[in-house]
Amino acid sequence: MRANRQINDAVKAGVNPADIPYVPTGPPADFVQCPTCGRHFNQTAGERHIPQCKNIRAKPTMLKRGGGLGGGNLKDKKVNPKAGQW
Repeated sequence: MRANRQINDAVKAGVNPADIPYVPTGPPADFVQCPTCGRHFNQTAGERHIPQCKNIRAKPTMLKRGGGLGGGNLKDKKVNPKAGQW
């Protein structure tokens, strides 16, 4: 959100948005990554999450990068034209 505000302020000031450097951010260095789902947690939350996550049978695919329906990934899905549902 902060980067978006900076871009909006720069556009209002007349700066070309392509000239604004983009620095991607990641999780803080002291976070631990779950080996099962790949999410990042602080130490105490990781200690609670990791043992539970490896035992989950129905893992949600929306948490995996590129695994959800977002981003126009609908062409592979079947649509029931009568019901209008997936």
